Amino acid sequence: MDFLLKAFSWVPGVGEALKMKKIYDKIAKLVAAQKQGKLKEEIMKMSEAEAEKAMRKEAEDQYNEHITPEIREMGIPDVLGNKARTKALDELMKVLKDQYQKAKAKA
Repeated sequence: MDFLLKAFSWVPGVGEALKMKKIYDKIAKLVAAQKQGKLKEEIMKMSEAEAEKAMRKEAEDQYNEHITPEIREMGIPDVLGNKARTKALDELMKVLKDQYQKAKAKA
């Protein structure tokens, strides 16, 4: 993938598609890592509404830490970056909510 990206990143259309493929792969890895991880203890002690806000912040923090630098480095336009952000946050929130509900059901 990196070879293709280096070779064709300058080609209009193809370059953006390859860049987005790399970003979506990173998002998938981030989501998989969260599935293997645990929800923070302080979130588990919150009410559902508070936990929702905290999980949204956690998802945004993870995105900003792991994905945003890649988007900036590759020079991905905001229109495409915003689509990736929405997808990443939705998927991370789904995982975090699932972890929250499972933990609450055990408690």
